[in-house]
Amino acid sequence: MHVFCQFKYPKVILANIACGLLGFNQYAILSSIRRVINPRFNLTSPLSSGLFYLAPGAGFLVGSTVGGKVSDVVVKRYMRKRNGQRIPEDRLNSSLVSVLIILPLGTLLYGWSVYHRLGGMALPIISAFIEGFGLMASFSGLNTYAAEVRPAHRTAVITGKYVVQYSFGAMSVGGVVPMIDSIGVGWAFTVITGFSMLAGVLVLLIARFSKNWKA
Repeated sequence: MHVFCQFKYPKVILANIACGLLGFNQYAILSSIRRVINPRFNLTSPLSSGLFYLAPGAGFLVGSTVGGKVSDVVVKRYMRKRNGQRIPEDRLNSSLVSVLIILPLGTLLYGWSVYHRLGGMALPIISAFIEGFGLMASFSGLNTYAAEVRPAHRTAVITGKYVVQYSFGAMSVGGVVPMIDSIGVGWAFTVITGFSMLAGVLVLLIARFSKNWKA
């Protein structure tokens, strides 16, 4: 129960919801690949379609690496502005470009390039990489923030984050393919882009306005 007690703090629950919305995006692309890529490119072999997972996977790898380095740079910059004072929200500032620009761009490109059959196989691969990059770069700041926002209760906060994040992931796995079947892959990923933008708004809200919130 100590894990769920952390949800009463606005900083914690809003960051958890942001992670959940990003998790929805992550599992949307992973669970939809075989459904939309196989018929799009007439792939019949599981190995052939499986290779497509390398695109978002590479984005995850590069995004987590670059996101971590950018996060450290941004934190040091804000510390210099405050004569050495450090606050957890500095980590979130490093995620804003990724969650508000890079991730939505990659998500929209992926959905509509597949829907309109644009760019051969290259454009969906590139857009899946961009989406994966944006996801992990966004998670980089949020994951560290979860560990820093309530240091005395770090384990409970992080555990709660993953409960919310993977609950959203489960909803994505169960709901994205039916949504694609209902409204098409382009509009489905437009909806998912909206979820990602909402995550960005939550991150911006915490980063800019949570200084005096209960934590």
